[in-house]
Amino acid sequence: MRLYEGRSVWADVRQRLLCFEYLPKGCLADYLSDASCRLQWTTCYQIIKGICDGVHYLHQQRIIHMDLKPQNVLLDNNIVPRIADFGLSRLLSGSQSRAITDHKLGTM
Repeated sequence: MRLYEGRSVWADVRQRLLCFEYLPKGCLADYLSDASCRLQWTTCYQIIKGICDGVHYLHQQRIIHMDLKPQNVLLDNNIVPRIADFGLSRLLSGSQSRAITDHKLGTM
């Protein structure tokens, strides 16, 4: 309970925090551009499936990333992908099923 203008009111204190995970393997783009880095097919499949699972989860939460590219996929120690950089992302409203834009977004 807090005092507001001399009255007692129930109020929730809400804070937004950002938590970052250190991902030492860098981004997927580094692996794709490095000719000496030969990933096995099973590893490639796990990365692809991880990205698909991540995008599926975002879409279930009604989030559209809008800038998905190898530079925005980071890899942890076990080469598990993490989707990053949500600067262009959009949250769809309850009635929206897609986001349409008439200008270019993301990286060209």
